[in-house]
Amino acid sequence: MTTAQTARVTARGLLAMTPERALAALDTAILSQAPVVMVAALDPLRLAENAPPVFANFVPAPVPDTGSVAEQIAGMVQQVLGQPAPAGEPLINLGLDSLMATDLRNRLNRRFGTGLGLAALMGGADMNELVIAVQASLADDSVEELVI
Repeated sequence: MTTAQTARVTARGLLAMTPERALAALDTAILSQAPVVMVAALDPLRLAENAPPVFANFVPAPVPDTGSVAEQIAGMVQQVLGQPAPAGEPLINLGLDSLMATDLRNRLNRRFGTGLGLAALMGGADMNELVIAVQASLADDSVEELVI
């Protein structure tokens, strides 16, 4: 595959896998004895943005990049947690675990160009604190890791 082809596939949400990772995933798939298995490295956000309508039930809907910062963050949090986050309620109390926190941090940092750290999310931040941290980072134009 050429560099241009790889870039085009990656832009659609399908990521390259190292042979070791692919073989480990294949081993896991075989051991699962599931009748249908797919082994792939996916970027769910890019995939959702580029998926044909027939796949709408299988990928999360992209969070619109319009609206206030707070609305965009609320949409991302709801997508990760599977439920809206009431103001004042720590995200960790709503079921946020380390994998979800990593996913949310990556989404926020990619969308807003911030440098939020996992400690901020796992340390009991609520929606209000998260919005304040992102807005402070945007105003500061800093890429250092933020701690809430």
